[in-house]
Amino acid sequence: MTDYTTISKAEWINLARRFYLHLVTELKKFDESEWKSRTRYLGWDCKDLVNHMTSAITINFNLLIQMSLEGIPVPEPGFNLFLRNANEVARRRIKTTKETIDEFNSEITKLLNRLEGLSEEQWRMPAFFFIGDVDVRTLFIVQFADNLVHERDLMIANNKWDSFLPEYVSPLMDWFMREFRPASFRPEKTNGESALIQYNIHGTGGGNWFLSIKNNSCSAYCGIAVNPEVIITTTVENLISAALARSSPLIGRIARSFEWLVKEEKREDFTAKLTGIASGVSSIIKGKISVQGDKRKAELAARKWFWHFWERTEQTQVNIMKSKYRGSTSDNMQLSENFKKGGLGG
Repeated sequence: MTDYTTISKAEWINLARRFYLHLVTELKKFDESEWKSRTRYLGWDCKDLVNHMTSAITINFNLLIQMSLEGIPVPEPGFNLFLRNANEVARRRIKTTKETIDEFNSEITKLLNRLEGLSEEQWRMPAFFFIGDVDVRTLFIVQFADNLVHERDLMIANNKWDSFLPEYVSPLMDWFMREFRPASFRPEKTNGESALIQYNIHGTGGGNWFLSIKNNSCSAYCGIAVNPEVIITTTVENLISAALARSSPLIGRIARSFEWLVKEEKREDFTAKLTGIASGVSSIIKGKISVQGDKRKAELAARKWFWHFWERTEQTQVNIMKSKYRGSTSDNMQLSENFKKGGLGG
């Protein structure tokens, strides 16, 4: 386990550069049939998934960083990270696999160069992501963690996955447990109840963390809690599958075939809900996640007290309205228009 807060900006950027060099090298080894393999991420094949990774940079992360640097960190109500990305993935399907790899490599390099050029003050400037008010450093970490998991998706799809490399997963797992998990807490759902939840996570990048829920707030800590009410034991791999809605490619394909039943802006969440529920149920039934202690509180924490992966669109809108940095809608809309016209998306 590595304390993510002890890593400097330069160390984060260098770590990311090593990871992306490794990832692009692996992508170049895929043959055409492997690019068509279905992944565990929302029913997309490998080519779609890499296009998703690219479009996340060009239309979401670049915009959110630019907004932060211009002092208007929060987008206007209605901003939908996931629909924007899905539309861009569809647009990129005409690209060849070489073009797909080259664009991803180019855009991630430009993004890292941009972040490397930021001052320490800019690195910690207020920003926004669907989990709420963050800073530019967190936007970088979110994207790094996301792509680390996407490497896993790509490799599993082609029977090439071994395990996470410790230097990458250890600090990102610490961030996930100490920042990302409590950021999804929903105090309005607890009715004032308290809970002490211990996570014992095994495997590469694992460790011990606990969540303390009391007085309508949630705090995360490293280590072993005294007299926890709920004890959750699992591996890093199984935690990621359950928390981030990784299910079998078949479930994803089935979900995609029925997404026309819901509004366009909800389709990504619809697919994530089906894959997420399937993954969660499978993890419990197969014993991949062990839950001990107060079953009632464990169920409340799992079903009610935290936002789910498939509720990201609603979570985004709630957090936009709650943001302490929220400026005037007209200012945010103007910045968004400037982004579109000025080509800040790369």
